[in-house]
Amino acid sequence: MDEKNNAQRDTLILDNSNLRLYNIGKHIKYNIKTSGRISSEPEHYKKDTDMTKTLKLTTRGRYALMAMIELGNRSQANPAPLVEVAERANISLSYLEQLIAGLRKHGLVRSYRGPGGGYALAKQATEITIPAILMAAEDSTPAKRKTQKSGKKTTNCEYTDNLWDFIGQNLYKSLQDTTLQDVLDKNLT
Repeated sequence: MDEKNNAQRDTLILDNSNLRLYNIGKHIKYNIKTSGRISSEPEHYKKDTDMTKTLKLTTRGRYALMAMIELGNRSQANPAPLVEVAERANISLSYLEQLIAGLRKHGLVRSYRGPGGGYALAKQATEITIPAILMAAEDSTPAKRKTQKSGKKTTNCEYTDNLWDFIGQNLYKSLQDTTLQDVLDKNLT
C-alpha cells in the first residue's frame, strides 16, 4: 500500500456504546481501508487516552511489577542476576524467567552477558509506565471464553463483562501517567 492510500485510511473505534467486539478478551481497533476490507491490530500496547484501553490486575502483573521495582532500585550500570531478583522479590526463578521474557520483548528490560551480567531496566524508570509493565506481563495468551455452537456464550455474563470492562478502563485511565519512578519514590497521590 502506497503512502497516499495509507493516509486515506479511516480509523473506527468500536466500543461499548456502539458494538462490542473482542479478540480473546482484548479490545481491538479495526481499520476500514479504502479497499473496503477490514483488518485488525491489537490496541493494548499503544499509549494514549483512548478509553477502549483496559488493564487487568493479575498475579503475573503483580510479580512483574515486583521484579521491575527490584531492577529499578539498582542503577542501569549494575545489572542484577535473575537469581538475586527472584530471591529479593520472593518469586520462583522459573516464573521470573517467563515474566522477564515478556518484559524484555516489550523493551522494558535489557540483558547483559558475562561476568557481572544480569538484567537492568532498558529505559529510565521515569519513562516506564505501570500499564506498560502490566500489559507486557500479560503478553501470554489470555483465557478464551467458551462458546456454544450457535456462537453465544455458554453463560449469560454480559453484566459482569460490562463491569470488568468498566473497571479495567478506569484502572488504565488512573494509572496511564504513573511511572515506575513514582512507585520507587512512593509518590502515589
